[in-house]
Amino acid sequence: MSAPAALAYGYARARARKSRIIPAAVLVGLVTADQPALTIPGWRDVENDHDGAALVSLLYARLIDDYVTMIRAYPAARGVLLALARLHELENVKLAWRAALGSVPPAEWRDCWRPMGALETISRTACEATSSPRHVGRASVGTPYEAIAKAVSGAHPGDLAAAEIAFDRWGSRELANATRALSESEGAARDLVWRVLRERDIALMERAVGPLGLPPESAVRMTAILADELGAAGIHRFAEWSAESGALMPLPPRITGSRSPVRTFAEVLSRMRASRRKACRRVFLGPPFCLAPPIALVLLREDEVRGLSSIAELRARRAPADVAARVLDLDGY
Repeated sequence: MSAPAALAYGYARARARKSRIIPAAVLVGLVTADQPALTIPGWRDVENDHDGAALVSLLYARLIDDYVTMIRAYPAARGVLLALARLHELENVKLAWRAALGSVPPAEWRDCWRPMGALETISRTACEATSSPRHVGRASVGTPYEAIAKAVSGAHPGDLAAAEIAFDRWGSRELANATRALSESEGAARDLVWRVLRERDIALMERAVGPLGLPPESAVRMTAILADELGAAGIHRFAEWSAESGALMPLPPRITGSRSPVRTFAEVLSRMRASRRKACRRVFLGPPFCLAPPIALVLLREDEVRGLSSIAELRARRAPADVAARVLDLDGY
């Protein structure tokens, strides 16, 4: 199959799967729907731990299936797609690390494990048998997380917040390196991933300034790409803003997708997510012969997973409509 024919085939697969993604308006309506299963086959309201695990399995089965299909259809995007998928598996590594550090029995955390299906490289069973972060590192031998687990167990053996930030920085670096390996002609694909990395940078900064209590300027400089994009003057302004609770700050439109000033990290993330979703949808209106469609598809599916997870919690808590609206707004809907 020629390269254009292969891209055309992949694009047809991506568009077909994109048509199955639940629109934002329907997601919002699910908060108060009497029978969500009419919209999402297999849905069940979360009333206990078993229901929560069933919902996670349902959501991740579709997400991982999209990843596997797009990796097969777009071999040239394999590196970036795997790096994106491994951000989810990295959450499993962090979960096991957290459980081992707190001596939490597997029965209390196994339902939170993200099922990676065909993309799994580190097993829950192996992690359940661990009793310390160092043992989690041993369970990661032969996986993509072996080197970082060894480094973190040596540098932060008892510091959970520092360990999690180290894992997240590693995940962002891996994704950034995979993106830089794409051809310069893949501008749309690279833009989508840079947006993901900026979101991760903002979330990392929020935790670094909060739980770790790092100086804001040091937190900005820990980021994967944001520090380079802001420049020295921008880093200083951002550090001052993050240190002043409730202060207004205008950010470059390429970061938030808006020229309006922001007050909180949560507001920044909400705008970034909403802007990224629009960019993902625009991809399917543009040229088909590129690597942006598979990336746009999996990112839209990931947003669906996040939205449905929030909705499940809102339904379980019988949240009033105004509370639900605020929560979904923070998710960028």
